[in-house]
Amino acid sequence: MTTASIRQRAYRLIETGRLGYPPGRWFDGILALITLVNVAGVIWGTEPGVTLRWGAILAGIELVAVIAFSLEYLLRLWVCVEHPLGRYAHPLSGRLRYAVTPLALLDLLVILPAYLDVFLPIKDSVVDVLTVLRIVKLIRFTSAYETIATVVAHERRTLLGAATILLCILVVVATLAYEFEHEGQPDKFGSIASGMYWAIVTLTTVGYGDITPLTSVGRVLSGITMVLGILTMALPAGIIASGFIQDLRRIDTAAAWVALARAQPFRHLGITDIALIAERLMPQRVPAGMIITRAGEWAHSMFVVTTGEVELRGEGWTRVLGKGDVFDVEAILAPIQRPATARALTVSDLLVLDVKHFRALLQASPSLAMALPPLRRDPP
Repeated sequence: MTTASIRQRAYRLIETGRLGYPPGRWFDGILALITLVNVAGVIWGTEPGVTLRWGAILAGIELVAVIAFSLEYLLRLWVCVEHPLGRYAHPLSGRLRYAVTPLALLDLLVILPAYLDVFLPIKDSVVDVLTVLRIVKLIRFTSAYETIATVVAHERRTLLGAATILLCILVVVATLAYEFEHEGQPDKFGSIASGMYWAIVTLTTVGYGDITPLTSVGRVLSGITMVLGILTMALPAGIIASGFIQDLRRIDTAAAWVALARAQPFRHLGITDIALIAERLMPQRVPAGMIITRAGEWAHSMFVVTTGEVELRGEGWTRVLGKGDVFDVEAILAPIQRPATARALTVSDLLVLDVKHFRALLQASPSLAMALPPLRRDPP
């Protein structure tokens, strides 16, 4: 086994766990467990007397975590040249480019406090704070953060509009509070800036109580501000939640219908039957470079590309699929071995029709079953 093949296997192990690769999921799970135990130990160690009694165990946990995270960081630097799209292919400059990516910098920051504590005199409390920040590393082990970032990017104009409305309300309320209250409470409402503190606390409906209006007009303003706070604070949460749901459920229905109608087994079907099949399609998002299917494996599903580009690479031929294209459609009618390896060239949204779901549909719809060729048995 060559060094390159070992590195390719290592890349798949450490980079595809969140995409469903079983060994990779174990790898990510172990690192996530080490992260949680390490952070919990640091938090527990700040309790009075704990370090004196359990200091050796906590130090051992910290040592294991630092060794594990250091090896992980070095391993990721080593395998990054195997990126499917060749972004970091050069052995030196490629690794340097990878080292300044956000996730690589996060991996470095996770281990940096331990080494700084060895070579530089740093207060234990500062080291504890930096160590607890390792909890942020958990975002590496899930693809959900990519979805959240995408939602925020897509809804940035709407979120900016909500933030502008909130800022306008904040300034107006703070100014009115200053006008109504500064004579009676010059120590608390001595400036508009002081009024902004009260406005922020009131808009967020926290209400510490350290600054409260005394005049009748000021109290009415407080009530109005709290109601406005409930309304305006709900805007960003609603925008993000709505965008999150839309992103998870994003399906190009028109493209799916056209693609199914063009597929060989379904060309003669009517709109009603096409709609029944389209309802069984399940959305799947795949990142750039991910292997979707491999040549030679038994096929149990067909795919419709709704966004992005997918490359099919068979023996001596290559084809790039885009929006509205279908592949492995024969798999739902008869057991076949996939003729090509499918790889996502870009972030792609697919619609997947599983053989089991398709057969359940045929059992529930005899007319559709009569319109299609009979299904063959499963492969041995």
